[in-house]
Parts: sequence; structure tokens; C-alpha cells
Amino acid sequence: MAMRKYFLLIAAAAVALALAACDSDTEGNGPPITGMRIWVADQPDKEVEIYDMAGARLKHVGGPPMFSKPNAIGIYLANGDTWVCDFYTNRIRKFNANGDPIFATPGSEQGFLVLNPAALAVGQASGECWVSDRGNNRVLRLGPDGSVLARVTGFQYPRGLAVGPTAGDVWVADEGNDAVVKIASTARGTVAVRNVEVGRYTGMENPWAVAAEANGRAWVSSRLEGRVVKLSSDAAEVAAVGGFDEPVAVAVDDTAGSVYVVDTASGVLVALPRALTGTHGNYRAVAKFVVPGLARPEDVFADEKNGRVYVAEMGGGNVRIYDTSGQLVQTLGGFAGPAVVAAWDED
Repeated sequence: MAMRKYFLLIAAAAVALALAACDSDTEGNGPPITGMRIWVADQPDKEVEIYDMAGARLKHVGGPPMFSKPNAIGIYLANGDTWVCDFYTNRIRKFNANGDPIFATPGSEQGFLVLNPAALAVGQASGECWVSDRGNNRVLRLGPDGSVLARVTGFQYPRGLAVGPTAGDVWVADEGNDAVVKIASTARGTVAVRNVEVGRYTGMENPWAVAAEANGRAWVSSRLEGRVVKLSSDAAEVAAVGGFDEPVAVAVDDTAGSVYVVDTASGVLVALPRALTGTHGNYRAVAKFVVPGLARPEDVFADEKNGRVYVAEMGGGNVRIYDTSGQLVQTLGGFAGPAVVAAWDED
């Protein structure tokens, strides 16, 4: 009888493992991946995939129903752990450097931990993840294990979000309030933004994207105004650059001393000097370089370690890779519509 119970337990465990492996909401683990990983969110196909520099697909991380509109990717550079948010499934997912799932926050069927998350950013000093919880008008601070450390309320449709790579400064584009707000990275519990706010800029309508410098400063774009503004560590305007049509993404490269901006309407990648000051009516007068001819670029990522700039070209179905002087290095093609790109190199 004891032996029979033993075999029944073994059989039950096997069934449980089989059900877990067949869970339609997760992808199975795969063989180890080494070297460069380029994460791409292909929105029309509702997929997230990993590629190498030669354009070979290393892993299909997930498709429907795991993803519906993956719209932000953040990588913890210390170990390659990667966070992905999805606007429609209302989930924040974390994967290891191999693209294997670690966990997912509860979605709509479990009480809306997030609702239409618009952006996320990973703190390189802490491994924590900050999320623009747009549908709930708040910003979340998640621990490396997915625990909710803080809910910062009082925003109105927060969109872009950035975390400073050194000090962990948290910048939020509070689109509905026409403000860019800097909040303390130590926020904990449920707290109103006014109680953790350390800086506020109100000189821009509908701020869209934010990128943070290592020195505590930040850059923010307004898709509505066609402007990019540089802010001091206390959120005062240091520089303003106009002439854009719809600047939708910004990335800071502290090593190269550049700030990269992609304009989806005019189809350009622009590199601005990070040390820029003053007001400039047209970016072409101050740009380090301009790459024209892109088809609806939606995202830009600065790989400081390797001196590369990645552009997700939604309309062209490509991820284009440039060096820090604007020369094309590689094109990864065959996508339906890449909306987000990020990269990590373990070497």
C-alpha cells in the first residue's frame, strides 16, 4: 500500500509539471544564450524576441496571449534580468537574461495591479522597477522580486519614466498635468506625489518621453510641442531644442556625451550634445548628427558599453543599429512593426 501511494504521488507530480509546462501564459525555458542580446517588441505580431548582432533570432520570448501590446523594455545591466510591460494585458513581466520567465504581476483578472502601463524603467543601483501605471494615475515601485514597494498617487496619465543610472533619480512625464516630476527613489507605501516630490517642471505641454543622465539631470520630449528640453537636477530648464515634429523617444549616452532623439513624423534620428545649454529653435543648428529617411521610428536605445545606438523603425519593419557618429552598422529586418528595442551584452 505504501509503495502504491508513492507511485501515485510521483504520477501526480508529473501531471502538475506537465500542466505548468503547457500554461499558455508562459514560454518554456530554452538552451543558454551567450553574448549579445537584442530584445525587440514587435507590436503588430504581439511578440517579444531576442536577436544577436547578426540578425539571428536567439529566442521567441512570448507571443499571444502573453503579450498584446508590449510597449516598454528595461534591462538590469548587472545580470541581464529584463522587465517588459504590456499595455493591454495589464501585466509587468520579468525574464532572466536567457529570456526565461521569472514572474508576472497580476493582470486584469486579478484586480488590476496595473492598468494600461505606459512605461517602465529599471534602477541600475537597486534592480528595482518603476512603472507608469497610466490607467490608475499613479507610479509603482516594484522590488526585484515583484513586490510592490510604493504606490505614488496624484499623477494624471503618467507616460514616460526614467531612473538615473547612478543616484536612482526617478523622473516622470505627468502628461495630463503638463509637468515633469522628479520623485524620491525611497518612496514607500501608498503616498501622494506631493510628499515625495523633489522637483517639478511645468514649462511643457503633454510631456511624452524622459531619459536620465548619470549626474541627476534629465531630458524630456513633448510630442505635441515638437520640443526637447534638458532639466537640471532640481528640474529647472537648462536647454530647449525645437524644430521636431513628433519626438517620441529619448536616450542618454553619458559615455559619448550625446542625447539621441527619434522623431516618428519626420523620420529622423538626431544626436544632440549632452552639454547643450540655451534655447535653440531648430535642432539641425546644434545636432552632432542627423540620420534621415527612417520610417516611423518609435524607440531609441543607447548601448554605452559597445558604442551603439539602436532604433526601432516601426514603419520600416527594421531595427537599425548605428555607431556613435551616426554611421549604420547593422540592420535587423523582417519585423511586422518593432516598437521597442533594448540590448544587453554579458561579455
